[in-house]
Amino acid sequence: MASTCLACSWTTSRSSAAVDARPEPFGYEDGIGRPSNRRQPFDATFGLQATDDVTLHKEVLVGHGKNQTVETVDAPAPSNAGISTFNDDEEDAYCSTDNPLSSTLLAGHGVEITVTDQNTGGTMTIEVSKPD
Repeated sequence: MASTCLACSWTTSRSSAAVDARPEPFGYEDGIGRPSNRRQPFDATFGLQATDDVTLHKEVLVGHGKNQTVETVDAPAPSNAGISTFNDDEEDAYCSTDNPLSSTLLAGHGVEITVTDQNTGGTMTIEVSKPD
């Protein structure tokens, strides 16, 4: 497993919260529902490496009466390039109106954290800065 960086931010509500690098939710191909917020942040970390290609499944009943069958519906989340930099310049940079309960409003102090080096299963080097 790759080493990753989960950023936490001092939020506008004056508390610390994890920040999801990719707050937009993914959903099932039938358009009904999406995986829970417990599953959504599998790709939340910041880093240099791409996310894994992930597909979650649900079973649904199709048809009526004796003709009813169970089918599997996918919720695919393709691999995405790594996001190396966290920046809290914009309070809503890591928020999704489609999934507000899994979003974090930031303090907006201009803190920047950049992953500059990372290796599989080991160490990570980060750079932290706050412009004046």
